[in-house]
Amino acid sequence: MKRRYVVWLSVLLSLALVDYALAQPLGVGAVRVEDYDRLFNLQTVENLKGEVLSVDTFSPGKGAHLTTGHVSLRLKTDKETIEVYLGPQPYIDRQNIRLAAQDQVVVKGSRITREGKPLIIAMGVRKGDQVLRLRDSQGKSGWSRDKGSGK
Repeated sequence: MKRRYVVWLSVLLSLALVDYALAQPLGVGAVRVEDYDRLFNLQTVENLKGEVLSVDTFSPGKGAHLTTGHVSLRLKTDKETIEVYLGPQPYIDRQNIRLAAQDQVVVKGSRITREGKPLIIAMGVRKGDQVLRLRDSQGKSGWSRDKGSGK
């Protein structure tokens, strides 16, 4: 009887650990993709000039569409190295600009702090005379406007 109890307790504990692990977000600054529009703050918008260290694709956390990759970059400025959230890969791919390590860019975006670390939610990225447009002047993401218009 005691052995059966131990087995059931082990199974329940294992299931709880699996559920906890799956609930953890897998993205920039541990922010769920659905939260970026909510976290964007027009009061903290700034321009940062620097060098792209890397361009990364990540899977968003639980509750998001895990089949769509999202893009971030690491930007080195004169003052810091900071993570910059751009947006969903398909939305970025439809634009005529490609970002890569060593590109010199200017990023306009909202600075937030997540888990004690700074993070920029980009409105746009300028590389030379090319511009990657991500959000409008009110901070509304282009991909959320696409959903609303049926595109």
